[in-house]
Amino acid sequence: MKKIFASLVVMIVLVASSFAQTEGSKYHQAMSGALAQIGKCKTATDFMNVSNTFERISQAENKRWTPAYYAIYTKAISSFVEQDEDKREQTVDGAQELMNGLKEKYPDNSEIMALQGFLYQAKLSIKPASRGMFYGPKAERALEKAIELDENNPRAHYLLGRNLKNTPAFFGGGKTKALKEFKLAESAYEKESGIEPNVPFAPRWGKSQNKKEMEKITEKQ
Repeated sequence: MKKIFASLVVMIVLVASSFAQTEGSKYHQAMSGALAQIGKCKTATDFMNVSNTFERISQAENKRWTPAYYAIYTKAISSFVEQDEDKREQTVDGAQELMNGLKEKYPDNSEIMALQGFLYQAKLSIKPASRGMFYGPKAERALEKAIELDENNPRAHYLLGRNLKNTPAFFGGGKTKALKEFKLAESAYEKESGIEPNVPFAPRWGKSQNKKEMEKITEKQ
C-alpha cells in the first residue's frame, strides 16, 4: 500500500513547498505544513492525525474547499492502509460525512466530485465481494459527473479508468475501456503540468499512478 501512495505523497509535498515559498499567510503556512506532514505518514493513524489537522484548518477557513478536500482524502488513504475492518468502516463513514457537507457547499466542483468517486471506491474495497454491484456503479456515476463538470480533470479520468479496470466487461467495464480513460488522463495531466492552479493547493496528484496503470494493461496486450 505504501508503494501505491508514494508518488501521491511526493507530489503533495512538492505542491506544499511551492506555495510555502510564495505565500506567507497563516493559512498558507498551515496548509503547507499539513501537506508536508503527509510525506512522513507511515500508518493509518498517521494519516488520520493529518486529516484532523486539515479539519481544523477547514473550520477556521470555511470559505475554502481545499482543507476539507484533503481532510477527506487523507481519511480515504487511512482506510486503505488500515487493516482492521471496523476501523476502515468508521474512517470511510467519517469521510463521507465531511463529503456530504462539502458537496452541499460546492455542488459543481469537479475535484470534489472526483474525490466522492474515490471515496466510494474506498467503501467498496472494504467488502468487495458484497459491495461491488452497489458501490462500483456509484463511483462510476460520480466520476462521470466530475468529467461532465470538467473534461480536463485528470484525476476524474484516472479514477474512472481504475473503476472500469476492476469492472467485468459484461458489466460495462474491462481493460479496453479503462485504457481509454487512462490515456485521457495522461493527456489531461500533461496539460495540467503547464498551468498554474487557479486555487492555492488545488489537487495535482495521480500522474505517476495513472502511468503505472497504463503500463500494467499495455504490458499484457
